Amino acid sequence: MINDVKDAVAKAVFYANSLLGSELTDFMLEEVELSDDGKYWLITVGFNRSEPQAGPLQALTGTTFRRVYKVVKIRKDNGQFVSMTMRQP
Repeated sequence: MINDVKDAVAKAVFYANSLLGSELTDFMLEEVELSDDGKYWLITVGFNRSEPQAGPLQALTGTTFRRVYKVVKIRKDNGQFVSMTMRQP
């Protein structure tokens, strides 16, 4: 059973990194919440994802980034990964 929020966050970060890759920039913990029924930890992580350069002006100014948020759902009773979904900023 995972009662400690630190354990839940560590598992969520591990799963997010293993699924998304290690080339994420500015990876941060954003939110932690226990589901209404108390069965799941809902952990939001954020990171920057590079955007393709749309035109010559962006090519001169460098790479642009977009902030992306993912909610990682972890079972409280056994620490199993359940899902990772998009969250709007």
